[in-house]
This record gives sequence, structure tokens and C-alpha cells, in this order.
Amino acid sequence: MPSISKKVWDRIKTDFEPSQQTEIAAALSLYKDTERQRVQMYILQLARGNKEEVCNPVEFANQDYRNIVYWAENQG
Repeated sequence: MPSISKKVWDRIKTDFEPSQQTEIAAALSLYKDTERQRVQMYILQLARGNKEEVCNPVEFANQDYRNIVYWAENQG
């Protein structure tokens, strides 16, 4: 799938069931802005394996990716 690096795919495979992986990759590929791999990895970190927690961060990242970076680096 374009827009998804091997590192991101590996994380998807680790965090999500096989039946969800293509959907997660498709959602992450909607992020088209700067620092793509870093932001996609942070989205996966914030989602913690929860499929429903992937789409909203992608939308936030497309508005301003720095929010995702801040949330991921400062989560408790």
C-alpha cells in the first residue's frame, strides 16, 4: 500500500488483528502532510491497538500534525 512504510506496516501487524490491518493502513494513508512516517507511528502509538482510535487522529494530523506529535510525546 502506498504511503505506508515497512516500519508502519510492522507496527500495524503488531497492534491489530489481520482482519483490521488493511483498513488501518488505508486510514493512515489518508495522512499526506509532512513527516508522514513519524506521524503515522504516533497515531498508532496513541491508538493503542484500538481501530476506532485511528481515524480521528488522522483528521487532526491533516489539520495540524503538530497536535499528534505533542499528544504522543506528552501522553501519560
